Amino acid sequence: MYPYNPSRTYLLAQCGLSKTFVRGEGHILTDADGQRYLDFLSQYGVVSFGHNHPQLVAALQAVTDAARPAMVQPFVGQATEELAEKLRDVTPGELGCTVFTNSGAEAVEAAIKLARARTGRLGILSTIGGFHGKTLGALSATGNPVYQTRFGAPVPGFEYVPYGDLNALADKLQRDGDAIAAFIVEPVQGEGGMVPAPPGYLAGAIELCRAAGAVAIFDEVQTGLGRTGAMFACQHAGAAPDILLLGKALGGGLMPIGACIATTDTWDHSFGMLHSSTFAGNELACAVGSRVIDLLLADEGKLVEHVDRMGRYLLERLGELKDRFPHVLKAVRGKGLMAGVEFQRFEGDGSFSMGFASRSGLLTVLLSGYLLNLRHIVTAAVFNNAHFLRLEPPFTVGRDEIDQAVNAVESICRHVDAKDYHELFRHLTDVPGVPRPQGLYLSAATEMREQQTPPPTDGNGTFAFLIHYIDQADYVRVDPSFGKFSSDRLGRWRDWVAQIGPGVLNHVPQVRSKNGAETEGWMLAVPMLPRQLLEISHSDMLGLFRRAIDVAKRRGAKILGLGGFNSVITRGGQRIVGQGIAITTGNSLSGVMAVDGIRQAVRDRGGDLGDLHLVVVGATGAIGRLCSLLLAPLVGRLTLVGNSLQPDAPRRCRVVAGDVYRGALQQISNGDGAAAGPVQQAVVGAIEAALKREGGTSGGLQQWISQHMPPDRPDETLKLAQTLEDMFDAASLPLLVRHTCDLAGSVADADVVLLATSSDRALIGPEDLQRDAIVCDVARPSNVAADLPSQRPDVLVFEGGLVDVPELADIGRDFQVLPPGTTLGCLAETVLLALEGDYTDHSIGQRLDLAEAQYIGALAEKHGFAVASPETCRKR
Repeated sequence: MYPYNPSRTYLLAQCGLSKTFVRGEGHILTDADGQRYLDFLSQYGVVSFGHNHPQLVAALQAVTDAARPAMVQPFVGQATEELAEKLRDVTPGELGCTVFTNSGAEAVEAAIKLARARTGRLGILSTIGGFHGKTLGALSATGNPVYQTRFGAPVPGFEYVPYGDLNALADKLQRDGDAIAAFIVEPVQGEGGMVPAPPGYLAGAIELCRAAGAVAIFDEVQTGLGRTGAMFACQHAGAAPDILLLGKALGGGLMPIGACIATTDTWDHSFGMLHSSTFAGNELACAVGSRVIDLLLADEGKLVEHVDRMGRYLLERLGELKDRFPHVLKAVRGKGLMAGVEFQRFEGDGSFSMGFASRSGLLTVLLSGYLLNLRHIVTAAVFNNAHFLRLEPPFTVGRDEIDQAVNAVESICRHVDAKDYHELFRHLTDVPGVPRPQGLYLSAATEMREQQTPPPTDGNGTFAFLIHYIDQADYVRVDPSFGKFSSDRLGRWRDWVAQIGPGVLNHVPQVRSKNGAETEGWMLAVPMLPRQLLEISHSDMLGLFRRAIDVAKRRGAKILGLGGFNSVITRGGQRIVGQGIAITTGNSLSGVMAVDGIRQAVRDRGGDLGDLHLVVVGATGAIGRLCSLLLAPLVGRLTLVGNSLQPDAPRRCRVVAGDVYRGALQQISNGDGAAAGPVQQAVVGAIEAALKREGGTSGGLQQWISQHMPPDRPDETLKLAQTLEDMFDAASLPLLVRHTCDLAGSVADADVVLLATSSDRALIGPEDLQRDAIVCDVARPSNVAADLPSQRPDVLVFEGGLVDVPELADIGRDFQVLPPGTTLGCLAETVLLALEGDYTDHSIGQRLDLAEAQYIGALAEKHGFAVASPETCRKR
């Protein structure tokens, strides 16, 4: 693992955001290759005066050149006292009692302690969507559970009200004012997406707090010291709080420092005596901070006026851009040089990758990478809004630099407008291979807390379904512009996107069954091919599905369906059950619908299954085995084909044959023998022949079955298969249930072929089949050669396991190449169980239960789900 913060290091490297900057001067950064970048981030407002501002560097050097002591706690340093005096003089209202900290977050911690000491109360009120830092107290005041829940935050005593809503604040203070020590708020919610407080809000909040005896704390760690075009953002509103917090810009981009500044009336001596910090208020940081104040006041505040003018110009240019591209940009917000743009949500129309990035918190991270690598602009996302791109340059920026940055954002809009999405992702294909820390996926590292859709109505079930890429063609099919990539670049994209992990593809707003039941759900995706899924380690597999389950549960899903190879690599879901959400592979309904499709295809061709030879390829898999059990009573002959590359395939095939025989014995025992198909009749004949050889009579049939009926376990049904095969041989009776690994020899005389393997390649070609054969291909990716339908028009090849669903709109987006109203059996089973309100595990493992399959089939009929016509699903 990387020595420095492996998770963040990997995230930056994988997103193309890993640069080694060797020089910073003004608003320009230069990397190790000599490439220059325009800094429109300022390290989140820290580098407000540009990199290595000469006067700030000189202030720092003056301390060291004079050999002044940098650390003199508990004594008060010269620069410390000087900076405190300057802050008293420039802050609004009666503010003037300062303690210094090492960061903005520590300033928040100090303010919380001071407010509690002053009021004797513990409650702290903050706003939803606010951001106040990542130490435990500051984190508890931050209105975003994503940053809190894993760290035991919020600690008791913290509550939240909507930002900008004075009525909500008044109601809360009226109800619980006696317990509330302070209300902390940002004049501009930076990490919430550069949201300025509405007119009258800040002054009104102060008035309400003072009436309730609570302390009004303004967090100006990011907005303070000129950033918004005034010395302090609260001055725009003519408001002066009880406590003002500073940080970021106070250190001039050279030293970490924060400040908690209180009015004399708010100051508390117990706090002053008990609160201290080893490094806070050191001479180096305070010397720089003192010079920062000088720069802001110089020439009667000329620099702050410049920020105001440039901020207005920036917002004007961005507003023009929004007017030209309203379908790309949702909003432009900010104050001064603390601004940015909010992108519209991408639903995946025209680009699966844009929709996936939009839903998974990756959008502005990836767009920042595009701006960095292709336009050489440094910027970043905000923390609490995954669609907002911040534009926060140093105060030294001019119109030309603003034009350069806005033109770069315009290039994003133009690419989206032209649907040239590949241009926005191209830089990622140049990212060198980066070792991924075990269990870490980009989608987990970047997911933001956003309410993406209204919560389910009471009584409605909620499902999630996990899909993946099926074959190479999917990359271009769901992202048409990626067809402009060279084959080499497309391959590099395939390798890059596989590192993302599970995320949200789209929301399915409503599914209604024929009896009026309703549900809604989420389509999740893991952007990997089957072979990539098969190659991941066991621990990575578990991490991937923990992430998928977490995504599903966060969105209220009560059941998670596993599409395609997600079922294969979890052993039919066995490896991931018991994690607080029901799991289904959907294999039962897939099998039931495949069988119904075969029966319909045979009827449509005027045939009788009892006269036909059925070959099941992939008979040892969950669907292949289930279909074998369901079709065995109906067909003339059955051949079970296993994988010749697996050493235990012959044994596993014989186990399935034993399962078939066990089913036949049960049917005979239940008195259904007279109406049974050829396989059951052959079993009766073999048993009766054996009884005759032993001197018994046919009347001993039931007794023989009673004595030889095995438990439903592989080792026992294996013995049954061997016993009955010996009896067939002894009676010189034809073996109607064969098992083999000879694929070509088996399908050569097949009337019906069912393909249900976990192979990711074609297994059957035009030359392999007899005339007028029927092929039901349940496998995804397809096990049928692409040219088979065109080369053999006499052969009916159709996708099996597909379901026609009533009123099912937009459930699979472009990820399924299926007729309208038709979907995959595994997805349909997931939806069915949600409609039924059955949130228990289903279709788990390789040995699916016939009774469970019958239950799922009955649910399909109840809710109006039916097999998709083989002709409709015919491959051409």
